[in-house]
Amino acid sequence: MTENLQEGSLNFELPKFQIEVGFWKAASTLKYDVIKSSEDSFDILGFYNQETNIIRIRQESLNSKNKEYLEYNNSVIGKLSLVNSMSAIINFGNIDHGCDSYLESAVDNAMMWINNSSNHEKYPFTFKLCIYFDFKTQIAYYSAFFPNVNTNFNIKTDKQSELGIEIKSNLPEYSGSYIDLSSINKNSNSLAVLKTLKDRVEGKIGNFNDETSIEKKERFDCPWFFSTLLTIILFKDKYKNLLKTNEIIKLLKESGSNGNFKFDSRSCFISNKHVKNVLAISDKEMKELQSEHILPFDLKNYLSPHELQQRLSTMNIDLIKWRLIPNFEQIHFKNLKFLIVGSGTLGCSVARNLIGWGIRNFKFIDHSKVSLNNPMRQCLFTLEDVKNKKNKAIAAVERLRYVCPDIHAEGIDFEIPILGDSTLSLEQFLKSVNETKDNIIDSDVVMLLTDNKESRWLPTVLIGLINRYYNRRRPILCITVGLGFDSFIVVRNTFTETDYSSSGCYFCGDFSINSKNNTLDIPVDQQCSVVRMGASYFASSIAVELIMNLSQHPLTWNAPHLSNESNKSDENKSLLGTTPQCIRGFLADFSFCTDPIQRNKCCIACSDKLIDKIHKDEVNTLSEIFINPRKVESISGLTNFKSEMEKSITESYI
Repeated sequence: MTENLQEGSLNFELPKFQIEVGFWKAASTLKYDVIKSSEDSFDILGFYNQETNIIRIRQESLNSKNKEYLEYNNSVIGKLSLVNSMSAIINFGNIDHGCDSYLESAVDNAMMWINNSSNHEKYPFTFKLCIYFDFKTQIAYYSAFFPNVNTNFNIKTDKQSELGIEIKSNLPEYSGSYIDLSSINKNSNSLAVLKTLKDRVEGKIGNFNDETSIEKKERFDCPWFFSTLLTIILFKDKYKNLLKTNEIIKLLKESGSNGNFKFDSRSCFISNKHVKNVLAISDKEMKELQSEHILPFDLKNYLSPHELQQRLSTMNIDLIKWRLIPNFEQIHFKNLKFLIVGSGTLGCSVARNLIGWGIRNFKFIDHSKVSLNNPMRQCLFTLEDVKNKKNKAIAAVERLRYVCPDIHAEGIDFEIPILGDSTLSLEQFLKSVNETKDNIIDSDVVMLLTDNKESRWLPTVLIGLINRYYNRRRPILCITVGLGFDSFIVVRNTFTETDYSSSGCYFCGDFSINSKNNTLDIPVDQQCSVVRMGASYFASSIAVELIMNLSQHPLTWNAPHLSNESNKSDENKSLLGTTPQCIRGFLADFSFCTDPIQRNKCCIACSDKLIDKIHKDEVNTLSEIFINPRKVESISGLTNFKSEMEKSITESYI
């Protein structure tokens, strides 16, 4: 730059745009958790430095109603739209979209500045920022728009003038008219801009870009909004009064047809050259945007692996609240503690479904080791687990942590005691009972998923005992899943239900109890593992979905049996659907049945007589039952019931 040069043309330069990382994190959280699917625009603060022509968007920018920030002399109010799709941000950059409103906003702000040139008045411009967050890739796409009128002005130093400079129009229609700067020289921000211009013309400081033109006259950078401001003052001087906004817009359009003034929205958008700290994104991705006005910001570069995993792991669940079910509440289930009894085919599938719903608290119980045929059917095990002879519960927890690092899980190598087990002493049995009960008490939901019916009896009885006689804020939910070759059953209970017609448990249909541990007597072709491959996935998925439906019901676990959508009343409605007490599935004809299980008052697991007896004398009652499992039938009243039935049948033949 030549120091003696004291005349040149004004180059109206859009601001450098700097968005801080804190804003991106706060804005994405705001969109994700609060605004959701709404695309309504709202006020945002920008912080402008006229000396460097940089506007900063900070985390505080979202607090546009904060009086402390509003009182800053460099704060500017703009509009922010957080849109839902890439097409919305592309439409935002359409040159034919909203031109009149943008032009009107530019003129309005300049008019307000001229009308009220107090030291407290802000800069005479506004801006619009549109952002689309692609939450799957964690890349934000944004477009920033600074509406202004484009025209040509010359500037030169003038020692005779109050400000030391003169600005005039170089348009023939306005005969080289000089701008009356007295309209704006009382405003401190305006004076600062004019002083900076004077220093540039006199060679004391460089331009924003410190570049010179090829032409003989120098080009001096000036903030973009001065173009609109000077244009309005030019109109004021020519027409001897300050026109209204609509009159100025009409004049601009008429003059624009002659090439004197123009409002080209394409020149009002921030592009790559205006962005501070350009962030990494591939050239291929940039070309796919097909617009220099849409700029990317890769949030992944500024999130820790833990933050990134947390954001993405439950995204599909969080987005349910956007449009599908606005009142859906994760808080009803995400902190629940799950006890998974049995870590085999069902246990693995149930756990994977639960973490998909955002469940993070697990305890697994199993005593068997991973065998060679398990990894093909049980999704949490590998051949490496077989090689290392790992316990299933422990191996399942390790694999879940690999998939979802933020879970709180524990695997326990433990065998649920079975009545009549000759390998256990009475002391060992009672110790196992206490350990089983402690694990159940520490849980909110117990999933009984073992591969034999006998091992489910004790947990069922203990859940009934705890729910009826222990003071808990909410009863423990018991979910039992059973598999056949081509069928399955899912049953829910809390054992606090008063409706005997639809609150039966998994054992309510049994009219005897095994008098010995006969699991070893089951032929290999009748064992639980001999099932159609899809049965376990059907059953485990339905079990988990039933829990989710219950969690969104006003009565949660105590929701009444309801399987017919048309019979639902508002007070008995789950946000996710029906709440059947029992679900049976049949793969042979792909049918389902949701008829409830009628409660058996003489049930060998949930009868009042049995639970009351155990409550009154737990140790002695369970000791008697362990030694003689048939004792269960007499305590529950099943023995008397069968005797009466036999007597009734005999009498019918006499």
